[in-house]
Amino acid sequence: MLSERANSSTYLSIETTDTQIRSIIEAGMDNIRIAYQIESTSMYNSKPLIALCAATILTGCAAESAPVQWQVDQVGTDKLYKAHLDCETLPAPGPFQNCTVRFSDMQGNAVVPDNLVIDGGMPLHGHGLPTSPVLTQLEKAGTYRIDGLKYNMPGAWLLGFKIKAAQGEDKIIFDFVI
Repeated sequence: MLSERANSSTYLSIETTDTQIRSIIEAGMDNIRIAYQIESTSMYNSKPLIALCAATILTGCAAESAPVQWQVDQVGTDKLYKAHLDCETLPAPGPFQNCTVRFSDMQGNAVVPDNLVIDGGMPLHGHGLPTSPVLTQLEKAGTYRIDGLKYNMPGAWLLGFKIKAAQGEDKIIFDFVI
């Protein structure tokens, strides 16, 4: 039996039916809270325990198998170029980020810069990135892999690119909060 509560979390009342156990397994629900309700008087009835274990396992597996991809577009301050930042996960303190960036003109044509610089940091804290990321050009024109990008704490961050190409020089700045 599924019901919505005021805090928008999904609660599941587990009874002792095979149908409910099967539906939990088939649904593969993530972010599930289980309100454990036993209607049977037998303390040796294992069906609710099986359903509880199945829901817990499926919740853990769903979280591991579906990382959130982070994609964001930004136009340069002088509106000469734009960038598409594509990271495998949301920015987070600790691990190195696995990201690429693609540069284009305002019409969407790939831009291969004559000069390209990456920088970033936390302006409110007065420090830059804890690492020195490096841009490596990939096969696709205007696309670069960002190696060595890392954030060391939660808060407001900037990640910026200074790009110089045929149409001139521009700065593209991504601002976000971890």
